[in-house]
Amino acid sequence: MRLALLTVVLFARVATSQPVQLQIRPHIGDTLRMHLSQTVEMTGTTAGARNDPVRSMTTSIEVFTRAIPQQWTSNGTLMQTITDSVAMSPSSPAALADLRRRAMQAKKVLLRVSTDGAMELVDDGDPNSELRHLFGEMPAVLSRSTVSVGEKWTREMQIPLSSEPGAVGAVRATFQLDSLGKNGDIAYISMRGTMYRINTPNAAPAGPGYGTTGQLAGTIQIDRRLGWITDSKSSIIVRSTVASPPSRQGEADPAGRSGAPADAGTHENHTVDKGDAGTMRLVHLADIHLGFKQYQRQTPTGINQREADVAMSLRRVIDKVIELRPELVLIAGDVFHTVRPTNPAILHAFLQFRRLMEMLPDSKVVMIAGNHDTPRTTETGCILGLFRSLGIRVVHGDAERIPYDEYDLSILAVPDMPGQHLVLEPDSTAKYNILLLHGEIEGVLPKYGRELDRSPMEITRKELGAERWDYVALGHYHVYRSVAPNAFYSGSLDYTSTNPWGELAEERELGIEGKGIIEHDLVKKTHRFHSLPPTRPWVDLTPLSGAGLSPASLDEAIRDALDNCEGGIEEKIVRLVVRDVPRHILRDLDHKALRDYKRKALHFHLDTRRPEIVRPEKGQAAPGRRASLADTVRDKLRSRQLTENIDREALVELGLHYLREADLVAGPTGEEAIA
Repeated sequence: MRLALLTVVLFARVATSQPVQLQIRPHIGDTLRMHLSQTVEMTGTTAGARNDPVRSMTTSIEVFTRAIPQQWTSNGTLMQTITDSVAMSPSSPAALADLRRRAMQAKKVLLRVSTDGAMELVDDGDPNSELRHLFGEMPAVLSRSTVSVGEKWTREMQIPLSSEPGAVGAVRATFQLDSLGKNGDIAYISMRGTMYRINTPNAAPAGPGYGTTGQLAGTIQIDRRLGWITDSKSSIIVRSTVASPPSRQGEADPAGRSGAPADAGTHENHTVDKGDAGTMRLVHLADIHLGFKQYQRQTPTGINQREADVAMSLRRVIDKVIELRPELVLIAGDVFHTVRPTNPAILHAFLQFRRLMEMLPDSKVVMIAGNHDTPRTTETGCILGLFRSLGIRVVHGDAERIPYDEYDLSILAVPDMPGQHLVLEPDSTAKYNILLLHGEIEGVLPKYGRELDRSPMEITRKELGAERWDYVALGHYHVYRSVAPNAFYSGSLDYTSTNPWGELAEERELGIEGKGIIEHDLVKKTHRFHSLPPTRPWVDLTPLSGAGLSPASLDEAIRDALDNCEGGIEEKIVRLVVRDVPRHILRDLDHKALRDYKRKALHFHLDTRRPEIVRPEKGQAAPGRRASLADTVRDKLRSRQLTENIDREALVELGLHYLREADLVAGPTGEEAIA
């Protein structure tokens, strides 16, 4: 008995000491289970700042899945995967756990898993889903050669940085086969690694004093008999550092302004001196719409390209606000595009607003919820509450009056509150009164904006009473517009409405240079719109007329219009309107060339419009006499849109000739025979 036991022990030791091949190659038709657990801790500090607390945000996700291998391919195994259970537990007061869990749970996706452990989401019906961000970020982890217990191998991997659109983190990870269990069937692997930021063509420059580093640790469990990963746990710690901002008092800023304004102190017209009422510059922005998706084009890291564009627009705006260094920042709603934004959108917003608060520690920031931020049901919480931990004053649900005595200032913050009666009254005890409101002012929005967007709160001009306020900061309308001499919509930061071409046309008509933010000085009564065009160019080409053109001639006209586009159409969003195009001409266009144009541009929209129907004018027929069939044919052929090289009169004569021949074949009608 002892000899048999000793033989088993020796056999097990020999088995575990032999090099083994770690591969993911499951058997077709098996039902496999996998447990994924990931924790991400994001920590931010300000370099050189004194008494500045470290701010952090931790999110975790735990996923239980079933997978059925369907087919072996040269690139890996295609697997039908079903997400059975998802648990998310962020350490913030906002209800982040419910934002993505329901969308992921019980969802079927198709994965391609390579033998070295890399996973790629092939199709889940939504190219921007949370599952794509989860599985699409699982690079190759296994050694391509055999390994023994205790042996290590190193892999260089790249993962997207959710906080920085287009930016990529490089991870150098060391893996070790710790042990083999169950006679070598179960492999236990540990991993350790470091992460740093890589500058890519699609990423914004990190900027001076701004850095991102991180650490990765975790374990992987592989069932070699099944050829499958049964358990994976990872912990990622990301640290970001920003440079300490210059002092407001006595230290010059990059723009050359003194830290203390010349008119700081008691204002000569101030009734009650509560503090430094002599300086009061504000920046007004609105309608960020983070998480907005469009056109089904993706970045190399799997994020919708337009979503990344909008996130980049926010980053550039935050850079500009830090440069301006105002005393007050007003955010007039619609921070997110939906009440349940994706985790990358939430993290990007959190890090950008944290950067704003760290670089402008003395500035006040007030944020209200717009109609896109406001849940339709009371059971769903507002995600904007997350930003209170950064020191931002967030107002949602009900209006709130916010006093800042050091500036002799009172702000009435009114979020989207549809269906409620509003009484908008300034504070008589404050020198300066600001109304911050998200809604539609009577007679401002164009018809297309009212019909296509979710209805916001509506306010009449009388209810607004702009003349009673020192400044009125409005949100919801996506074009910079003045409602009164002191009341403005700042417009959106990117083209995220249901009709961006309507926005572009209105901006051209009003002479506005695209998107931007407002800088307003309450003391000096100065006002400036800072134009910050989005990084993605939008081009609305001069419309064409297709009247009388053959398919070949219209193809040539379209090609000439695109070839003459300044700077080309590559990676741009382009529209070409072509009027008076009959259906049969549209059908015979060169659709292969049109597909090539669409591949070159981020999005190319050929907006073709059929000819208007020309009806005979009243009184053309004799009084009391109904038009004959010959009259009808003649009128139709004379009003029909024709292609080039066709003689209209010859066509009319030919049509009437065919009609006469048809009458001869059919013979006289009953009435004509009686006559």
